[in-house]
This record gives sequence, C-alpha cells and structure tokens, in this order.
Amino acid sequence: MADADEPEPPLWIALQATVEAHLTGAAWATVTPFVIGHGIELPEIDVPFMPGVFDRLKREARAFWEMIERGDEPTPDYSLDGETISAVYAADEGEEIDLSQDPRVRELIEAVHRFRAEEKAAAKARAAAEAEIRNRMRGATIGHLPGGRKITWREQHRRARYQEATTVRPLRLPPPDE
Repeated sequence: MADADEPEPPLWIALQATVEAHLTGAAWATVTPFVIGHGIELPEIDVPFMPGVFDRLKREARAFWEMIERGDEPTPDYSLDGETISAVYAADEGEEIDLSQDPRVRELIEAVHRFRAEEKAAAKARAAAEAEIRNRMRGATIGHLPGGRKITWREQHRRARYQEATTVRPLRLPPPDE
C-alpha cells in the first residue's frame, strides 16, 4: 500500500506490470504515468511484487479457456458489459426469438420503463432548478458563492459539425404489461 502522498497505480495496471516483469524475468517493475498540470511530470511508481498473483492469473486464464473450449459463456456483469454485449450482437441478423415464456424479460421491460420515467422526472426537476439559478443570476456571467466558489454562465460558441453516417440498433420496448 502506498503512502497517502505517494501515487498508486490502478490494480489492473499493477497486475499488467507484474505479469510483464514475470514474463521477462525482471526483478522489479515500475509504471510511469504522464502527470500534466502546469508542466509535464513523469514520476516512477514502484510496483511491488504480490506473492502468488502470477500463479492465480495463470489459473484464472486456464479456467477461462477451458470454459471457452466447453462452449460455455462467461456470466455477463450487465452493469459493466453493456457496450460489449451490444458490440457482440451489433449485426442485425433478421432472426426472431420467442421470449413469451421468460418472466425475467417482462420484469426488465417494467424496470426500463420505470427508469425512463424516473430519468424524465429527474431531468424535469433538474431543468427547473437550473432555470431558478439562471433567474437568480439575472443574466450575470459569474455568481459568487461562500468559500470563494463560483457559478459561471458564459456564452460558448461552437462550430458547426458534420456527423458521418452510422448504423445503430435501437432497443424499442413495448409498454409494460398492465
């Protein structure tokens, strides 16, 4: 564990450095992030060797590839894997699937509609709060708050942009069952 003042690399980077050190036979490993502020700094951060990490990674990799050879799929983490799932099924194959006997799909449709309604209500409430703040600013560019904090409401000019053609697959859901 690094000191409070000493930066610590994210776990996945520390694991990558550990694997690369092991594979190259290195006795040590460091990572060097770009730190950009009022200049560029390149601090070297030592990555301590974690006993047993490489062996565990080998076991996990072996178990993963055995699962693939059996034709099994990893269990998705839907909160993290949404983009990957969309990418895997990006092509519209024109097929149909019967989900009429899947009660979980009905629950998910109800949840999506509930979340959309909550998002719409939250967006409306946020817009009202922002409108009140703008009204209180009376057209000012900067509003001063306690502690030296500021609200800014400056004009921004944006150039026109051209968007290239894309192909998307929007998910359209029926209303939830009554």
